[in-house]
Amino acid sequence: CANTSLISVVARNADDRITMASSRATWNNAAKFAWSVMGAPLLAILIALFSEKYAYGMLASILAFFTVIGFLIHFKLTEGYEESGAEESLDQTKSSRAKTGIADLVKAVIANPPLIALSVADFAKWLFNFMVASAVVYYFNYVALDPGMLSMYTLLVAVMSTIGAYFSRHLGQKFSGRLTMIASYIAMAICLVVGRLFYQNVWGVVIMLSIAQLFYGCVYSCSTALYADTAVYCEWRTGKNATGWIMGLSIIPLNIASMIKGIILPAALAIGGFSAAIAPENASPIMREGIANTLLIIPAAILFLGALVLIFFYHLSKEKVTQMQNEIHDRDLPNE
Repeated sequence: CANTSLISVVARNADDRITMASSRATWNNAAKFAWSVMGAPLLAILIALFSEKYAYGMLASILAFFTVIGFLIHFKLTEGYEESGAEESLDQTKSSRAKTGIADLVKAVIANPPLIALSVADFAKWLFNFMVASAVVYYFNYVALDPGMLSMYTLLVAVMSTIGAYFSRHLGQKFSGRLTMIASYIAMAICLVVGRLFYQNVWGVVIMLSIAQLFYGCVYSCSTALYADTAVYCEWRTGKNATGWIMGLSIIPLNIASMIKGIILPAALAIGGFSAAIAPENASPIMREGIANTLLIIPAAILFLGALVLIFFYHLSKEKVTQMQNEIHDRDLPNE
């Protein structure tokens, strides 16, 4: 959460935030691609050298070590962008704005309609991600009758989401992060509906899911930038800088979506007549349609609702955020 908050600390305007969020999302998705290629071979080497008993723990430790190195690099690169507590205390205005109590943190949410709307819409993004990642396993087993396609699909969507995350910076700068996120949600929903129409065509479904993941890469980066914009709105409205708190709240939709997925997925499969006792080759057409609906129609409906929330309840434009930043800056001028 602290690392993500650095986007608001370093960025100077909405375009900077969308660029940095895009960069973060690009490398995040690139890491998934790298893991799909390097993870298993690295684990095999560790098992051969140190036995299976120690290999998994060592693998986690190696990756954790490089994570710490990455954070230390970020710590050094961002030195000087943010004032320390001692420096802020020298400026009464900045010191007052930096001090946030429990009441201030609660107000940062309650008095922040754009944050509430974004959190609800972001929930749609995560629920799509979890539903598709889980349901696609059933699709390849019971509809495609080719479980081996899962590894190829995983690699393909990692590449597509990385590409989407990279190009989101250009879309966000031209059309704003909000419009890019809305358009991406709608495009993802359309891809899933088209895939459902031809659900027996395995490659057709894979292509539609891959295109949806391309737009997911855009959403993944834009949502981070929009959270940073809501932090600007909070400071403008309340006079308190609660950026770290607001950026930290971005993990709540993720956790809720993970929990809700555990309820929706088995319920949807059960409604479709799924039973683990049935061999894949003996699955009925109704059961296969139920799996297709779980994979494609339910996530499409969720994405469409997420787009509607952004359209009607999230009204922070790039121009409005810039205006708020300028007003916040003007508040500090007498103390400089």
